[in-house]
This record gives sequence, C-alpha cells and structure tokens, in this order.
Amino acid sequence: MTDAVRDGLIRFLTIRWARPVEIPWLSVTSAGARRLNVLFDADDGEQRHKLVVTAIPNANIELTPIVLEAQTIKTAEAAGVPVALVAFGPEGPGVARLRPDALLARFDDLPALAADLLL
Repeated sequence: MTDAVRDGLIRFLTIRWARPVEIPWLSVTSAGARRLNVLFDADDGEQRHKLVVTAIPNANIELTPIVLEAQTIKTAEAAGVPVALVAFGPEGPGVARLRPDALLARFDDLPALAADLLL
C-alpha cells in the first residue's frame, strides 16, 4: 500500500506544483477505524515540504464523524468503560501508544477479548 500511496502523491503534487516531486520519506498511520493519515516529506527540487494527508471516507461510507469518534473514546474512558483498539490497521501495534485497555491483534480474537474486558 505504501508504494501506491507514494506514487499517487508524487503524481498529484507533480501536476499541482508543475515540477517534478520526490517523496523521500513517508509513513502511513491510523486516524481511526476508517481513516488514515499519511505523513510525508515532498521535495520539489527547491524545498523539502513536511506534509500530512488525512483520508476520510465520504458521507456514504463514514459511520462516525471524527469529532464524535474521539469524543466517544474520551466518554468511555471517563465512565470507566474499557477501550480496545485495533492493532492490525494501518498503524499496527503502534496504537499501543494511546494506552488502551486492550489491543485486538486479529479479528478472530474479538470474542475472547470482549469476554476478558466485560466479564
């Protein structure tokens, strides 16, 4: 996926800036269950630009707006409700930095993880 993202960004920025662009560094990170951030450096031959692209599904796909998703997590934490995060998304186990109560490594593990957290 990273190569396809890099190639698409290079094509877009080369057309947009009307000059060749290189992307020497790129990192894809999670921004929620259905969103992702792409952090990258774009070099246009004159300057290195530090940029971020956030991919958000359109209204037909998005189930929970970003603001409500973050608010839901904070509300759950404030109420003492355990929060589990998916560790097999774009950021992988890096979501552990958010210090959830549990990490879901594989979808097949969900029933056991839910039982552990809720029972």
